[in-house]
Amino acid sequence: MSTNIKKRRYPAVGGDINTTASAASQSLSPSNLNASSTGTASHDITRPPAISRGEDSLPTRVAVSYAKNTAPIIAPRSVQPVPPMLVSSHSISSSVGTALSATTTTSAEPVELPVQATNTAIMPRCVAVHTNTANCSIKFMRMTVHEMPSNGVLASACAVPLAVIVTPLSEIGANEGIPFVDHGKDGPLRCNKCKGFINPFVKFCNDGHQYICSLCGMTNPVPSWFYSPLEQNGRRMDHDLRPELARGTVEFTADAPMYMPLDRPLQPCAFLCVIDCTEQALCSGITLKVCHALKQALATLPETFVPKIGFLSYGNHSVHFWDLSADKPKMFIVPDTENIFTPLLRGVFVKHNDPKISSFLTKLPSLARLPKTKIQSSLGAALLAASTLLKPFGGRILVFHTSMPVSDPGALIDRGSLCLYGSDKEGALFKPQSSFYQDLGDQCAANKTSVTFFLFSNQYLDVASIKAASLHTGGRIYHYRDGYDSAWDERNLQADLQHCFTHTVGYDSMFKVCASPGILVDKYTGHLKLSPNNNVSIATVDTDTTLLIYLKHDTGGLAVQEAVLQSSLLYTTTDGMRRIRVHTLSLPVVADHSRVFSSADVDAIVFCHANRAVDIVYHGKPSKAKDSVFDSCVDIAAAYHKYCFPQRACIEFVLPDSLRLLPLLSLALTKSPLLLPSKPTDMKCTRASILSSVPISSAIASIYPIVYLLPVGAVSEKSRNPEALRLSAGAISTSSGLYILYNGMHLVVYATNIEDLSTLYGVEITPTTPADELCSLFWKSASNPDSPAFSALQALLSLHGHNQLALHVLHNQLPGFNTHLAANFHEDKGPYDNPSLSDWLRLLKTFLHTKLLW
Repeated sequence: MSTNIKKRRYPAVGGDINTTASAASQSLSPSNLNASSTGTASHDITRPPAISRGEDSLPTRVAVSYAKNTAPIIAPRSVQPVPPMLVSSHSISSSVGTALSATTTTSAEPVELPVQATNTAIMPRCVAVHTNTANCSIKFMRMTVHEMPSNGVLASACAVPLAVIVTPLSEIGANEGIPFVDHGKDGPLRCNKCKGFINPFVKFCNDGHQYICSLCGMTNPVPSWFYSPLEQNGRRMDHDLRPELARGTVEFTADAPMYMPLDRPLQPCAFLCVIDCTEQALCSGITLKVCHALKQALATLPETFVPKIGFLSYGNHSVHFWDLSADKPKMFIVPDTENIFTPLLRGVFVKHNDPKISSFLTKLPSLARLPKTKIQSSLGAALLAASTLLKPFGGRILVFHTSMPVSDPGALIDRGSLCLYGSDKEGALFKPQSSFYQDLGDQCAANKTSVTFFLFSNQYLDVASIKAASLHTGGRIYHYRDGYDSAWDERNLQADLQHCFTHTVGYDSMFKVCASPGILVDKYTGHLKLSPNNNVSIATVDTDTTLLIYLKHDTGGLAVQEAVLQSSLLYTTTDGMRRIRVHTLSLPVVADHSRVFSSADVDAIVFCHANRAVDIVYHGKPSKAKDSVFDSCVDIAAAYHKYCFPQRACIEFVLPDSLRLLPLLSLALTKSPLLLPSKPTDMKCTRASILSSVPISSAIASIYPIVYLLPVGAVSEKSRNPEALRLSAGAISTSSGLYILYNGMHLVVYATNIEDLSTLYGVEITPTTPADELCSLFWKSASNPDSPAFSALQALLSLHGHNQLALHVLHNQLPGFNTHLAANFHEDKGPYDNPSLSDWLRLLKTFLHTKLLW
């Protein structure tokens, strides 16, 4: 159906569709898009709200070390596993002064979607609640369906992608923790057949002397040091005292020789900052501002920060090595970039609190300034040198880059042209010019080194070519489109650098997913390196690293009542300790379509659709990515109509309660910069990198941002329970109100009346008040629990997972304010023939009707 869909889909927006669709649309009731729950617990929901599976609040980090031959201790009775249930939760904004309510469905009861979208702000949700605390939190593992289809035919018929999204080192809250277990020199207990780790879903038998693996079903002996007698119900007496038997997430020590790196001893990793010192970077002031940002970021690091810091710079056809071990920095220049070598291996890396770093960064712009020559950026040579310097340690290369690399190795030509954007020839721009950066990425991955780019330019940089160095190593790409000329980019860089240095990082990593018999891993996607034997290696893993793993059924399907999935990450901590992070998840197996649909996770499904669109764009077919999103939405709706409500198939457009946000999020995805024809190729590649490498919460927020109304004045019950607004002009006024928006990357405060800022801050704000002062005043005000902005800010920070988040404050006295705010109205009709939500629903209904008739 997608062959000619582009020619006949979008011209219909806003016009007459067809008589069948018009007649059908009259039968729709504009009621249930805004649905809420009755008889179930209601929660304040942000976008996307967390799904509670019973382990979202973990106790503080516990160190548990078991000596062999430990005497058994009788423990209390355990809670027996129960299947998950679905409840509906919501957040309603009474912008029209009415409370909306509807019946909650715990099965695949349909929700009829109206063609005419209402202006009432509401974020309806279906939340999976797993009362079995042995399951890991959804922050670590999240399935697209919370009840596993019993066979491949059923899964294929439902048209819902079968996948699990894993963020193995996801951020944990201040009151949370992960049990830490030491099984001694032999390492954690594992199955002899599938090598799965001991977990809460194994079954002990033969009076506790054997256990049955929950992943492959093999019976394994229990070592004497791990033995404990069983109670009458088959439960071990020491069950509650062993986190590996009671918790879905556990971290093991990995001191056994089989877990050790083969090519280097264990040691702390290092960070190497590669700074652009070309004439363009120096004259534009970018080098100076990067050095200032680095000084501020390093100054905030705690004394316990272990990794060392090194610096490398590159200029016009030259690479500069810096020795910081002496009293004064020594500069070694290598002009032969085509045959790059490292003139020194010692003295490059120093402790982060070394006082010489601050002095060096202050003087670097003047020290690196060489006689003016033609700008020939030596990015490729600098990356080769950085990879060599980090080879003995492993770690992260942070590259601050401003211009097209035109010097070999890795020279690129400027092939960006405005006339190509959105055309059939644009696909060629997404393909790398050469294999140099991909080969460089493979070399860095072999050296256990990741590459993260900080790009500063609104000119063409060919991100499509250089991204391969980051894509294969677990790195990230940050693109500052304003060329760092604005305070906006300055705050973004500060937050990004602070997060890069302070979040949890593991390197020299191996990753694996195992599942019950009948379920196979089909494909791994993400910023990783897949070896020929399907081993997944990632140079560095951090709290944002997210992997999408597609699953498939074996020919025989599932013959068990509970399907178990387990992900394991073997990694080295920044202080040189070997660890294994294990997450285990158990799902009930179902054999009917309605159960699959009712347990669907709309955020996870949209995340899969976004990654599929990224895949299509990377393969040079950007024009087909939007069709893929539309077709996926129609296919799911058609499958639901066909198998759950065939009698209503040709009359109404209905979806299960769990998927009622699917059309809205799909529409927002098609309006992402990744799929807009007029956006530069570099911006699309950067957005693709973000969507394929960040946690679900950040990815979905970048697709459909979260907006809260900030009440001005005294704190009320409404301000303590903020409600997410719909992204439309009917819900967000451009002439009145104070709003805070989270788009997965940063926070933006929109003041449609500058006097509202004065009221919130308690000081007079004028149009000339500096932007930095506006931001610092907001942080100060919103950090006060008595502030009306406190609850909204805390909700967004908890969703993001950490506090290293850039904040921007915009008011109506700034030029382009209304345009900037209106750009977030994804439910309204946009430029480039982007439909409104009402038009989108009509299009979906039209194609659904046609598909069902076929």
